[in-house]
Amino acid sequence: MSGRSDEPAAKEALAEARDNARFATVDEHAGLASPDGVEPPVLDLWREELVSFRPMTGLRLPSSSSAGSLRRFPHPPSRLLGLRRRFR
Repeated sequence: MSGRSDEPAAKEALAEARDNARFATVDEHAGLASPDGVEPPVLDLWREELVSFRPMTGLRLPSSSSAGSLRRFPHPPSRLLGLRRRFR
């Protein structure tokens, strides 16, 4: 996995995956699912009101809801403090 999408990053990620594959073992349960006769549920995943939703708002929502947690727990884990600083 790479945080970049350029060709050198893709080649590096592929090389690392191939290197990791040398140490892997066969998983007898890995494979594709086969049909079992159960109808998949119909999911309505489109929300028109989210079309105009600003991305930064989505990042601030969890940050603002964690403010109450930070008041209740004055010594939060460092990962919460990092989020708090980033999205102020």
